[in-house]
Amino acid sequence: MKSKFCLALALSLALASFNAGHAVAATFDQLTPDQQKEIQAGRPVYVSESVAGAPWPRATVYQRIEATPEEAAAVFFDYELQSSYMGGMVSSRITQRIDARTAQVSYVIHVPVLKDERNTLEDHLISWKLVSGTYTRSVVGGVRFEALGGATIMTYSNLIAPAKSFPGMMNKALAQVRAAASALTRQIEKEHQAGGEPLAKQLTDLRAALL
Repeated sequence: MKSKFCLALALSLALASFNAGHAVAATFDQLTPDQQKEIQAGRPVYVSESVAGAPWPRATVYQRIEATPEEAAAVFFDYELQSSYMGGMVSSRITQRIDARTAQVSYVIHVPVLKDERNTLEDHLISWKLVSGTYTRSVVGGVRFEALGGATIMTYSNLIAPAKSFPGMMNKALAQVRAAASALTRQIEKEHQAGGEPLAKQLTDLRAALL
């Protein structure tokens, strides 16, 4: 059973890779030496990449996390917990279970001056796409966790296309990707250090989804 789970986890993480289905092997080895030094020092590496036909660039954050890939994926898979640690997120609620690995999740995000943004995403384990949004036309993103010695390297990526655009909106959206990756890192490391029932339940839920 353990070997079956490990294989399922490896396949799921590869299929849900951050760039919408094209698995990237040995992510750390593909970074530059300077980027690798930043990662090993615990500092995030941020990359902005233009995408043909997309109005905004793809934002990607690479980050070392002091936890296992399984623990990291389990914490992220707890979608309804996200509003408790993601800054500016008012609520995150599962509104539909499509299958064991896929859910529609409704998010309410505080937007200064404007009305709160209400997005519904289809989350498939550790990848996501937009179903509907207030100010957003399209979102394709995901998070990948790979072993890095006794830790994990996370690749967190989002490609956003706005439905409405306001001055400074793109820079704020890209900054939110960095903030989300940072908040997720802190939550994973917090739960790893604490151990206990919350993380145990998240691991059980992840393993059940992968069976």
